Amino acid sequence: MTRHKFWAVSALPLALAACQDQASTDPAPDMDKINRAALGPAEEILLTPISFDDVERHNLFGMGCNLLDQNGAMLFIAQSDQASFLIAGQLVRAAADMGAKELPYGARAHYLSSKYAIDLTLDDIAPDHVAEEVADYTGTLEIRDAQDRLVYRHAGVVQCGA
Repeated sequence: MTRHKFWAVSALPLALAACQDQASTDPAPDMDKINRAALGPAEEILLTPISFDDVERHNLFGMGCNLLDQNGAMLFIAQSDQASFLIAGQLVRAAADMGAKELPYGARAHYLSSKYAIDLTLDDIAPDHVAEEVADYTGTLEIRDAQDRLVYRHAGVVQCGA
């Protein structure tokens, strides 16, 4: 073996060891981040106000809590067994998570539909009593898609009553 070949062959294990040491210090790829990026951006939704005609048509009567928009129109109805809201005029129903925190008048803090996970939170401050069986709270509604990405958020008045 020539002198150059000897040095090349004897230096090979050292070079491989150096590469292996470098590879072991590189952080593993963040697969959650890669998967989220592959999904693309979340498709935000816009809730349509619920009219009294919608309440009658879909039989949405009952006690619970309603998230109101800035004009006082209902955007979200939370009841003891289900929640309802409109997207582009189409009714979406979600089942109450019976293990979730109970809110006033039997509403729940968490609901699930086939496409969405919904959380309604009320601030821990005393409500404004509007009438004998009606109280206004401040609260927040968050709706997440099947990949747990926020697609809707609204903070405002949550009116609870019978």
